[in-house]
Amino acid sequence: MTTTASLDPLSVLADIAHTQVGVHEEGDSNTGPQVRLYQAATDEPGTGWPWCAAFVCWCVGELAKLRPGLLSCEVYHCLPREASVAGLYEWAVRTRQWVVPRFDPGTGVSMLHASDLVKVPFSPQAGDIVLMQFSTGHHTGIVAGPMDGMNVPTIEGNTSGPYRAQVDERNGGEVATKVRPLGCVTHFIRLTLEAQLVNPPATHA
Repeated sequence: MTTTASLDPLSVLADIAHTQVGVHEEGDSNTGPQVRLYQAATDEPGTGWPWCAAFVCWCVGELAKLRPGLLSCEVYHCLPREASVAGLYEWAVRTRQWVVPRFDPGTGVSMLHASDLVKVPFSPQAGDIVLMQFSTGHHTGIVAGPMDGMNVPTIEGNTSGPYRAQVDERNGGEVATKVRPLGCVTHFIRLTLEAQLVNPPATHA
């Protein structure tokens, strides 16, 4: 876990996510006191719907409160308020965040590992948002730290964990730490700071 004193301001997003580990739903209802706060951070009304993307939106909103003026999307009044993983991706593209696919769509080459020995420029770090695809559907979370081999440590909302371990990984009902294989990742999103270039090329990571 990083600390709020970290030199990397985006790692604070991972710190915020860590504070929520252990939060869980009431039963299997996709609701509960804290879950409703996550859902209220989106433009989707009501409660009772899957909330992994809502959790990410809530964490980004809390980062904006803790570090006002840090994020370009805050300055332009466009913090994420998306209730779906597809919506988060579309928001990131629309607001010109740094969106890195697992594979370069032009060449099919991994944007993360060209081989077991050679790493290409982008390397996930604490505070990145990760988008995933499972056989059951899409999912999202926040990267907790650097990759360990071909695995990504994460903090995720609405996933399985100690409270309800034998449930769907992408609709499990709690906030938990996970370790995800790179194979399930579709994209990483790195929030753009106001002082940074917008969507710099991968060679400048």
